[in-house]
Parts: sequence; C-alpha cells; structure tokens
Amino acid sequence: MKEIKRAARKLLFELGAPVNSKGFGYAVEILCDGVANQTPIVYRDKVYANWAVVFKDGANNVERALRYVKDECLNQYNEKFRSIFGNATIIGTYDFLEMLRFYLIDEMEGE
Repeated sequence: MKEIKRAARKLLFELGAPVNSKGFGYAVEILCDGVANQTPIVYRDKVYANWAVVFKDGANNVERALRYVKDECLNQYNEKFRSIFGNATIIGTYDFLEMLRFYLIDEMEGE
C-alpha cells in the first residue's frame, strides 16, 4: 500500500496538483483504494458521498477539494497531463480520478 501511495503522490505532483491542498490527500486515498482493491472509483456524484464518510467531511467539501485538484492539474496542462489525458481541455472529476487509477494500475504492473 505504501508503494501505491507513493506512486499516487508522485503522479499528482507531476501533474501539478497543489500538495498542500485537502484534495491532494483525498485524491491519494481514493486512488490508493481503487488500485489496491482493483475496483472502479464509485460512479460520479456518489464518489463524494461515499468518501465524505471516510474523510469525516461533507460531500460538498469533498467534491470541491477534488475539483480544485483536478482544475489545477488541467491548468498546468503539462507533458505528463497530455500523456495521460491527450488533448482534453475539459474533464470531469470522476473521469480524472478513474483515468489516473488506470494509469497507476498500468504503472504498478510495469514494475
């Protein structure tokens, strides 16, 4: 699990996610759970309600924190982002997390 967390943190950092944001930690935990359990991230709006209980936060706060991380990565639009998302200029938070989960699974299998 430590390797998955390390890989998730590194990936988000490389994408330009603000490390000191609440959403960074939330995204790391969500990605780790999805990779470790090899399960898709809970679909769309349910992701916020599902993880709000885990994080002991409101669903709106979880949604806002994750959206902030996604938006910051999209604003960076660096080479790493393009290698994962192609030329996407608009992407939903759920799709963002799910694509990162797939990317991490591929990376972990490659090691």
